[in-house]
Amino acid sequence: MDENLAFLAILVVILFGFAFFANLSTSSGPLATPPNPDAEFGVVREQKSVFDVFEPPPPPPPTDDTTQTEDKTIESEKKEERYKQYFSISSANARSRNPDTEYIDIQYNPPENESVYISNWKIANKRGGSFRLGEVTNFPGTGTTPNSSPLIIPQGGIIHVITGRSPRGENLRLNKCAEYFQEHNEYIPSLSVSCPPPAQEPGQDGLNDECFDYVQGLWSCRLAEPPPVGFGDRCAEYVRETASYVGCVDNHRQDKDFFINEWWVYLNRPEQMWSDVRETITLSDERGIVIASESYD
Repeated sequence: MDENLAFLAILVVILFGFAFFANLSTSSGPLATPPNPDAEFGVVREQKSVFDVFEPPPPPPPTDDTTQTEDKTIESEKKEERYKQYFSISSANARSRNPDTEYIDIQYNPPENESVYISNWKIANKRGGSFRLGEVTNFPGTGTTPNSSPLIIPQGGIIHVITGRSPRGENLRLNKCAEYFQEHNEYIPSLSVSCPPPAQEPGQDGLNDECFDYVQGLWSCRLAEPPPVGFGDRCAEYVRETASYVGCVDNHRQDKDFFINEWWVYLNRPEQMWSDVRETITLSDERGIVIASESYD
C-alpha cells in the first residue's frame, strides 16, 4: 500500500514537471509567435510617461462678450488719442487765493462737430486732490425744468471750473437770458451775454400807448419796476411776465441760439484748489487717462 502511494506521488511530480517544461519551450523559444504580428523583438524603446504624450486642449474661442469688450477698449483708446489733441487747459485765474475767484478753463476745439460726454471726467492738482466735473443745469432758475443734465461739450465749448461755491447752488450752462442772474449775484468770470431787450418782445400790440412807451424804455436783463397803476392791469401783467428771467426763457427757449457753449462748474470748496506758486493741472477721462494738462511756476 505504501509503495503504491509513493509510486503515485512520483508519477504526479513527473507529469507536472513535463507540463511545466513543455509550456516553457512553447512560450519563450526562438519560434514563438508574438501576440501582435507587427511587434518587434530585440528592440528596446524608451519608456514615456503619460505626461510626455499629453497635449493640453486648445484654448476656447473668444466669446461675444470678450470680443465686444476688446472692441470697446480699442475704440476708447482711439478716442482718447483724438481728445488729447483737441482738449486744452488754461490756468486762467488759478493763482487766486480766494476760492470764489479761483478758476481754470477747459477748452475743446476739434476740427469737426463732435460732442463729448465728460460728466465723469476729473480735474486734479499735483498733490493728488481730484474732483469730478459732474452734471449741469441747462435751464437754471426755472422750477418746471429738471435741474440735472449731463455735461456734454460740443465743438468750441469752454468750461469755467470755479473752486468756490455757486451763487445759485448749481452748475449752469450759459443761455441768452442768464445775465438776469448778475443783477443780484456776482459771477467769476462774468456771464458774458446780453439778454433780448423787453422792447423787442412779442405781444405789445394790445398795450395802450402809455404802457408801450414804458416798455420801450426798460433795460435788458434787469427786473422791471411795476408800471404806474394808471397804465392798467394788462400793462402790469405784461411787464411782470416779460421783463424777467423766467419770461425771457419762456419767450426764447426754442431759439436756435438760446444756448451758448459755455459752462460754469463749481467745486464748492472752501479753500484753494491750485497753488499760487507752481502747479500742474490735469484733466482725466473716466478711465483715468490724462487727456490734457497745464503747468505753471
